[in-house]
Amino acid sequence: MHIIIGIISAAAGLIWAINSLQRSGLDLNSFNPFYWVRRRKWEKLRGAKPLHSINQPIEAATVIIVGALKEIGEITTEQKNRVIEIFQSQLHLSEASSKEAFSSAIFMVKDLINFHQSIKNILAPTIDSFTSEQSQSLIKIVEEVIKLDGEPTETQSLIIKSLKSEFKRTNSEPAKW
Repeated sequence: MHIIIGIISAAAGLIWAINSLQRSGLDLNSFNPFYWVRRRKWEKLRGAKPLHSINQPIEAATVIIVGALKEIGEITTEQKNRVIEIFQSQLHLSEASSKEAFSSAIFMVKDLINFHQSIKNILAPTIDSFTSEQSQSLIKIVEEVIKLDGEPTETQSLIIKSLKSEFKRTNSEPAKW
């Protein structure tokens, strides 16, 4: 009988301790391994830069085009209009989609320093989705956009080099998006 009373007392003490810990702010779900895995996956998703979690090739292309243009400084109205025209003619986006893509790309690259070093991370989720024609087309578009204000700067040349190193496949003619 005295053993049963000891077990009941220990169980009551354990329940009281857990209850006190829970009232003081300890989350008991943090001991659940399934909850921990789900929370960790969510933290990784929320903690990643939106620039590095682009999952559509067309979005990655617009960000790279705008980032290459932004590398020289602020974008003028003429440059903006020309890039939107390129989005419409080369990437086959509608006018509204082109403006939206330009705005979202500007937002993503606004505080980015050393854009050429980020190209690998930008393309990482979508690199397998690019065909060789699309990769060559993107390189040609970026070269065209960079030459809007004359000769490319050294950092813009680094952007082209890093793009070419990421896309090792080559093709002679640009493709349609």
